[in-house]
Amino acid sequence: MLRLATLTCARPAAILTRWKQTGRGAADGKRPEEGTPAFAEMAVPGTTFEGLWRENAFLNREECASHCAGTRR
Repeated sequence: MLRLATLTCARPAAILTRWKQTGRGAADGKRPEEGTPAFAEMAVPGTTFEGLWRENAFLNREECASHCAGTRR
């Protein structure tokens, strides 16, 4: 089981970690027990994965990176 985290902007230049909750937004970052647990299937030891790794370039764009810094234009 695992819990998913998210980043939120509290005010300009303040990024907070929060735990995702199903259907209710997110819980305070200091209370992981309030995050919705999710099942994750793991690979058998020795398993290899092949293929291209693609990083989402959208998240590196200036308007995304500067959103919480209060410098969005």
